[in-house]
Amino acid sequence: RFGRKRLSGVSQAGDERNGTVLFDLGKQWRRILAETQHSGVRDIVFRLAGLEFFLGHIQQNMEQTSADAGVGHILTLEQITERSVTCEGCLGTWGIGGAGWDSYSDESRMDAIMAAVDCGINFIDTAPAYNGGRAEQDIGEVVHKLGVRKEVILATKCGNEFINGKYVRCGSADKIMRECEESLRNLKTDYIDVYLVHWPDPNVPMEETMDALNTLKKQGKILHIGVSNFTKEQMEEAEKYCAIEAYQPQYSMLDRKWEQLIRWACAQKMGVMTYGTLGGGILPK
Repeated sequence: RFGRKRLSGVSQAGDERNGTVLFDLGKQWRRILAETQHSGVRDIVFRLAGLEFFLGHIQQNMEQTSADAGVGHILTLEQITERSVTCEGCLGTWGIGGAGWDSYSDESRMDAIMAAVDCGINFIDTAPAYNGGRAEQDIGEVVHKLGVRKEVILATKCGNEFINGKYVRCGSADKIMRECEESLRNLKTDYIDVYLVHWPDPNVPMEETMDALNTLKKQGKILHIGVSNFTKEQMEEAEKYCAIEAYQPQYSMLDRKWEQLIRWACAQKMGVMTYGTLGGGILPK
């Protein structure tokens, strides 16, 4: 695909220029977007949506300096799904939900998603908490309209709702089952590739939360299970009841406090995907 071809040098360069790979990735995507017919929404993709990328294995010998804040190998979708496509870039959609971010029109938001897919981004990360499911609905509309469901990896979340302008954790089994059904409808799909617990719920036993995910996986409604914003201890507890296949922390060159935990997760054979990777739009400028 166009996007994959243009970015192939970036992922390879990560082994040599770890400290600048995030910035270079942002510059590459800005150039790609500038060359497309979607130039009118190129800033929206970065300022509104935020571009993330899928981290594979952080180099085990990565030093604790800003010069080594890079990535190792990019995970292939053979490790995520049974399809042999490579995830070079991920579109994060917290901002696309709109609540508390901006006043962009719905049309502009969907144009941003369409621009990203047209440029070769084949992995989209979202959540029902992003403005009460609005981000999921916009993604579902675009993916359905373009007819690219089989080519796009969709990751969404559970255990966190956006109610009356506030985020509310909800890790009970019945709420997770309900959230999954709502996400499937919003995304206009009958399965979710990667399903993450958005935040751990301290008021619900971990066993109940993870058992609900196991049930959804057995039903074929989700393909892979992950967690976001979990501590090492919480992941170890969760793994007593369910295999964790993906871990999502906040991580960028500006916020590296979770590097040790990222290394640990990789050592446990978890896939690692991050959010806030371009520092809220600061790094690609």
